[in-house]
Amino acid sequence: MAGWIVLIGAWVAIVQLQARSPWLVLAAMAIVWIADTAAYFAGRAFGRRKLAPQVSPGKTWEGVYGGLAAVALYALALVPLAAAAGFAGTVSPLPSSPGSDARSPSPGCRSWAISASRC
Repeated sequence: MAGWIVLIGAWVAIVQLQARSPWLVLAAMAIVWIADTAAYFAGRAFGRRKLAPQVSPGKTWEGVYGGLAAVALYALALVPLAAAAGFAGTVSPLPSSPGSDARSPSPGCRSWAISASRC
C-alpha cells in the first residue's frame, strides 16, 4: 500500500511539472540521473566509509557527497537559464529583502508562488 502512495504522489508531481513545462520534467529527471551517476563515480573513486552495509553494501558516504556536489553544480548551471525561460523573481526560497515574504504573491500575480513565479 505504501508503494502505491509513493507512486501516485510521484505521478501527480510529474503531471503538475508537465502542465507547467515539459522542460521541467526533463530537468527533474536530470537531477536523478546526475545524482546517481556522480554518486556512483565518487563512491568508486573515493568511497571508504559505508553508508548502510546491511541494506546496500556498495553505498558510501563519499558517494552521497559526490551526488550532492554534482546536483549543486547542476542547479548553479540552471539558475541563469531560469530567468531566460521567463521565471521572474528570485530562485531562492529565502526572502530577497528584509521584511519581504517569499510565500506572498509577486506584484501583479494572481497566484501564490514559493520562489520562482511565472508572472
